[in-house]
Amino acid sequence: MTPRYFYTKSEMLASVRLDPSTILKSYRLVSKEARLLQAYQKLFQSSQTFGGLKMQKATGRNYSICSKTVYLRKRLDNSTPSIMSQNYSKLNESNNSALYQLSEVVTQLLSMQGRTVGGLKNKVVVSSITQEKAAHQFCQLYSVLDKDQRSQFLIQLSVGHEVDTENVKKVALKLAGIEGSGPVVSKIHEEMKISITPPQNLVFSKIGQILGGVKFLVDLRKDIIETLKAIDPTCEDFSALKLMNSNLQSLLSYWFSMGFMAIEQVTWNSPCALLQKISDYEAVHPVKNWTDLKTRVGAYRRCFVYTHPSMPGEPIVMLHVALTETVSSSITSLVRDHRSVKGFDKDQVWAGYGNTTENPELCKSAIFYSVTSTQTGLQGIELGTHLIKQAVVRLKAEFPHLNTFSTLSPIPGFRAWLAVELTKAARGESSPLSEEELTQFKTVLQTETDTVYQELLAVIKTSSWVGNKDLEPVMKQVLMRLCARYLYVEKRRNNALNSVANFHLRNGSCLWRINWLADPSPRGMTNSCGLMVNYRYYLDRLEKNSNKYLNKFSIDADPQVLDLLPTKSKL
Repeated sequence: MTPRYFYTKSEMLASVRLDPSTILKSYRLVSKEARLLQAYQKLFQSSQTFGGLKMQKATGRNYSICSKTVYLRKRLDNSTPSIMSQNYSKLNESNNSALYQLSEVVTQLLSMQGRTVGGLKNKVVVSSITQEKAAHQFCQLYSVLDKDQRSQFLIQLSVGHEVDTENVKKVALKLAGIEGSGPVVSKIHEEMKISITPPQNLVFSKIGQILGGVKFLVDLRKDIIETLKAIDPTCEDFSALKLMNSNLQSLLSYWFSMGFMAIEQVTWNSPCALLQKISDYEAVHPVKNWTDLKTRVGAYRRCFVYTHPSMPGEPIVMLHVALTETVSSSITSLVRDHRSVKGFDKDQVWAGYGNTTENPELCKSAIFYSVTSTQTGLQGIELGTHLIKQAVVRLKAEFPHLNTFSTLSPIPGFRAWLAVELTKAARGESSPLSEEELTQFKTVLQTETDTVYQELLAVIKTSSWVGNKDLEPVMKQVLMRLCARYLYVEKRRNNALNSVANFHLRNGSCLWRINWLADPSPRGMTNSCGLMVNYRYYLDRLEKNSNKYLNKFSIDADPQVLDLLPTKSKL
């Protein structure tokens, strides 16, 4: 049934018993805005989707055109004219006006470039001050949008301002018809370069030139990434938005190149605001309190961050380092008062030195135990790799005798992968356990062969095996072997399946050692059954290992890992 958009004056007068002149004024206001809504519905009636987001009917979300109409009618029937005008004015301002103004600003920015880009004509040459004002207006208008409105706008921007394919074809034909070189050919080359430049890049470039613009674009890309996760990957809008995301990532990769990044060591004497951000952003091993934070930037500890001139006081990437005598095998020895699940051996505790003065002779190994990228909008831009390399240079300068560099890394995704494998085995689709291991589990779990995998899966999910003297030794043998398989054998597009492993192996590290119950916290048990891994950074092997991994997909693994695998897996 087609919703009604208009009411007669008599209907208006009959609905509320107030002064006729006031009613007439409200009627005109509502009729005017309802016409605008009707125009929007006609514009999108050919499709049930607007920007890839499902348009609900009257019971749908705020961005549904029909829901706005029903909302209007309800307010018209149940409210006084003053309330009706006030509420509807707010609705119009938040849902229509901001988006409309934002689209107008985009058009202005594209028309202010003084040249043809992406096939757009009629450029207007204006002062750079005017362009900056338009860029500031864009940021202000976008900032007041809610999540759904931002998604709508981003999709509209990606779809409505794509590269003009027809214009590219025309320039390509001109280029194909000319041979040799010279000023004419160079001019056509420049024209081709301009024609394939996405119009959105001009908007992003201008925003990046204003104060705070780069940070705004980083946050905007975060919104793009979240929108990509929310819409249907098979729709056309997804492809356009994905391309715009890639274009913005390329721009940001130039602005966040190493020439613009500055490495900084954070200490207890650093600004309080920076220390607070270090605490808030830490994602690998969350900081509990200020005492915990003080130990992480205190004696025998180093915290390095990357900062950018356009984002002062904002850590872009954080790296926590522990200076130890040997390669650490447990996070409980590095992080003070680290949580642990029931049954864990409490003797394995923090091995820090408190407020004592550092003895350089004891600093024989540098353990990178946490690398955190703080900005979702910089996803896909390699910054952690460069921070580790510069941290090594800093540490070598401070401790010339320091030659051992290693990580103590989490293994996110291992338990999830293991659960899938055990579920498949329960259905008879795989055999992750040997006959000997199956027999052992039958005994300790007191179950039958056909239910071993279900019982084992339940035990793993509850972590009830920790501290069990009969079950834990059997679990150790199986989990260590399967973890070695997960890190060394399992691949995705020829790269290591585990994202953390892929990161360090790309850097040229060696898969050195898997550590039993190295992270006994509830989070560690959920992610990897408490296991952690050391990736050793042998400075003289980094380039060779990196090239072998990137080109031949070959992983440099230590015998400590290879010995956990069956013979066939080592080949």
